[in-house]
Amino acid sequence: GTQEQIQKFTTLRVTAERARNQKRLIAEAVPLKKAVRDALTATKYDDARAALEQARGKTPEDKDLVTLSDELVVAETRFKDNQAAIKARKDADQALEIAGGFEKVGKFDDALERVAVALNFVPNDERAIALREKVMAEKQLAQREARRLAAVAGADSALASVKQEQLTITDAYQKAADATTREAKLKLELGRSAITDKEPLFAAVAEQKAARTAVAEH
Repeated sequence: GTQEQIQKFTTLRVTAERARNQKRLIAEAVPLKKAVRDALTATKYDDARAALEQARGKTPEDKDLVTLSDELVVAETRFKDNQAAIKARKDADQALEIAGGFEKVGKFDDALERVAVALNFVPNDERAIALREKVMAEKQLAQREARRLAAVAGADSALASVKQEQLTITDAYQKAADATTREAKLKLELGRSAITDKEPLFAAVAEQKAARTAVAEH
């Protein structure tokens, strides 16, 4: 009976020691779990992970630690997503700023290229879409204006050609009239006196024919 009592006492002592150790570990885990929560609130995820691992070493079967572990994963994932979104927004804003600069100086294709970059960072961004529509409208206006100016330049060139042609025709008629006048004058002089040198008359006739030919060509 004495041996059984000793064994029973030993078992009770060991059980009591284990209970005290368990209670101590649970108590030590409390501030660690608080440290995890505080670190999560402060977005210090490395600190949260370190405190969580320490708490697991104290109370590995604590259900609170499972919950905290899940919260850490969710918070860290959300934080990374937010950081990525912030960077994408910053890159998109930079691309839109460059696009606006190109748009102001009429470099519409370059502006549209940077808008496309912005939309690649932030799809369906309202600012980017609005700027793209504005640039496309301005580009179309610029193209229409360029075509109008080209048409005006072409019309001016054609008008100048017509005016030059009119001047040429007028000059040809004037030469023909002058040649006819000189021919008539020489014929009159020939009839009044004995002109032996008829070369001027022949030259006047030839000049008149040439002038009439020029008129006919126009």
